[in-house]
Amino acid sequence: MAEVVEAIYFSKKADFYKDILLHFQELNIIEPKHMRIVQKDNWTDESGKEIGEEDIALALRDSKIVWTDCKVAKGYAGLNVERKDNIYLLNIWFNCKEYSCGGGYGRLLKMFMEIAKKYGKDDLILCGFGEELLVEYYPDMADIVKNAHNVDVWMFSKDSGVYKRLSADAKKGYEKTYAGNYDVLIKKSPEIKDLKLQAWC
Repeated sequence: MAEVVEAIYFSKKADFYKDILLHFQELNIIEPKHMRIVQKDNWTDESGKEIGEEDIALALRDSKIVWTDCKVAKGYAGLNVERKDNIYLLNIWFNCKEYSCGGGYGRLLKMFMEIAKKYGKDDLILCGFGEELLVEYYPDMADIVKNAHNVDVWMFSKDSGVYKRLSADAKKGYEKTYAGNYDVLIKKSPEIKDLKLQAWC
């Protein structure tokens, strides 16, 4: 199987998941009829309970984890949502060879970035994109970046002030640019440079 390409969004908006799903539905990448939605009490809950899309908001208010997956062309995709404190963590992933290298990877990263620019507005705090992400929640958002791994692109809402609190070490190995109301860090590597993400910003 291909490496999993992921985006993780940290939002103050409970129903930001609707914007993510809508974006990929409009691109005919994800179809609602192929989605399976499961509510879990925690990440060790292997069974869970299948729910409908109309039940997601209530599950999140009850501090449940919502796991969504579906079959897409040549692979699988999913969206996991959970609440930490008053922040919603939304992790969308694709396990498809189409997106795991070269131009396909670049196209998916741009889709992830477009979601932030189009729907984030005042609610999105930061987001990160890459392959096989290792990103955990910390109350201080700067610590999320400091302790993360495998993130090729970071986007920070300028209003959140998170970028200003980053240490020089956390920004090491990244190039700074901008996209709308976001400070953007793009990893300095030949592979990422070839994707020309800076020009898209």
